[in-house]
Amino acid sequence: MFEFEALSAQRKACEEFVPGLHGFSEAHSLIVMEYLAPPMVLLRKGLISGIRYPTMASDVGRFCAHTLFKTSGFALSPTAFRHRVRFWSSNSEMCALTEAVVFTAPFLADAPRTPNRWTSPQLDADKAALEADGALRAAAARLLGRFVGTAKALL
Repeated sequence: MFEFEALSAQRKACEEFVPGLHGFSEAHSLIVMEYLAPPMVLLRKGLISGIRYPTMASDVGRFCAHTLFKTSGFALSPTAFRHRVRFWSSNSEMCALTEAVVFTAPFLADAPRTPNRWTSPQLDADKAALEADGALRAAAARLLGRFVGTAKALL
C-alpha cells in the first residue's frame, strides 16, 4: 500500500519520471504499472555496468524538487497535508529502517544489524573514518532529530 501511494504521489508530482500506474491489489501485494520496453535499463544496473547518464543530476534534482514541493504543506491544503503526514507516519517499519540505515548505522562500529554494506577491505578505512568523525556523527544525530520530529514532505 505504501509503495503504491508513494508511486502515485510521485507520478502526480513529476509524471515524466514515474511509470504509469494501472492497478493495485493490497490483498495480492500487486502493483500493475506501465511496461518500459528495452532499451530501458534500471538505473542501478546501468550505473553498475558503467553507463554514464549526463542528465542524471538535473533529472534527479527536478524529480526531488517537484516531489518535495508538491507533497509539502506549501502545495497541499493544511487538512490534506495533515492527512498525508498521518498516513506516512503509520509506516513505522520504513521510518525505523531509514533512521537506522541513513542516520545511525553508517557512523557506528557496533551498529545494530542493518542492510548497510560496503566493499571490504577496499572501503574499510572509509567506514572507519565515518565512525571516528565526531563532528559528522553529531551532524547526523541532528539530522536524525529533524527527520524524526519534523514532517515536511514525502521523501
